[in-house]
Amino acid sequence: MILFCSSIDAEEQASLRITDASPHYLTIEGGERISLSDLIWIQHGEHWRGSIGREVTRHKKRLEGKNRYGDSFEVFETGSWGWLQEYWVKKGFAVYSGRSPYPEDRKSVLLSAEQKARSQRRRGWQHFRILNGGEKAAFFGKSGFQIVEGLVRSTGKSKKYMYLNFGHDWRTDFTAAIPRENMRIFKKKGWKLEDFDHKWIRVRGYIRTYNGPFMDIYYPDQVEILANRSD
Repeated sequence: MILFCSSIDAEEQASLRITDASPHYLTIEGGERISLSDLIWIQHGEHWRGSIGREVTRHKKRLEGKNRYGDSFEVFETGSWGWLQEYWVKKGFAVYSGRSPYPEDRKSVLLSAEQKARSQRRRGWQHFRILNGGEKAAFFGKSGFQIVEGLVRSTGKSKKYMYLNFGHDWRTDFTAAIPRENMRIFKKKGWKLEDFDHKWIRVRGYIRTYNGPFMDIYYPDQVEILANRSD
């Protein structure tokens, strides 16, 4: 769960040091923990440990979102690495999870860095692939976090979900689904279920089995509406 946030005021800043790091959070001076749940690590190794001891700049008017453990979200920058999350993504160590309270301009920076790392097959992108939502075989042996793109062939509704069907048979093909209680978040962005019908989209999240491969979509940031298939 992520609580909503305020915008970032870039004019008010403070410097401090990172004292510890894990794949899930950074610890800064004073013991406060900063969430890294906006990242999914796709390259083996403890890349986050390189941030320990680094002096970073934090914005005093911070993002107000917190994850379920009470860890804050931040925009930290270093002299050599720049924004930490962008650095890890553009190097191919991580991808954007789709779960963060970033404003649109910050999210766009991460997605642009991700696209560049993907096109150059940097580090984790040598083995991590975007799956084709319309090919059943693409999901064989796949689990955990995945990025999937394809044509939404139909949409549907039930008491619990709003469905995005990527295949002709929803009983066996890949489906992404928005819980009904979360649809209000999408409506705030002006999105309606029918807006996805016959659109090329890219979704990111965790795959589970439910009438074929299935992905829960909780936040609009998990969805990109693509201009064309090759984007």
